[in-house]
Amino acid sequence: MVGFIFSGILLQDETSLIWISHGKEKHLKLASVLRIISGQRTAVFRRFLRPEKDYLSFSLIYKKGERSLDLICKDTAEVE
Repeated sequence: MVGFIFSGILLQDETSLIWISHGKEKHLKLASVLRIISGQRTAVFRRFLRPEKDYLSFSLIYKKGERSLDLICKDTAEVE
């Protein structure tokens, strides 16, 4: 769900992201990301649209395109 502050950690070897969601540690291997979609285009984003943040938003698509990690950056520097 969109609307939380993503306090993820990119591992030092830059192969995975780790974050806490619903009290559980989650992992995403960057090699499993199929594509990156800029803006708020996924089903999750469409349910929780924040049009003023579209330019700060992107989604990591993984698990054969069935899952997304939808993120909103705090500023344009973080997007880059």
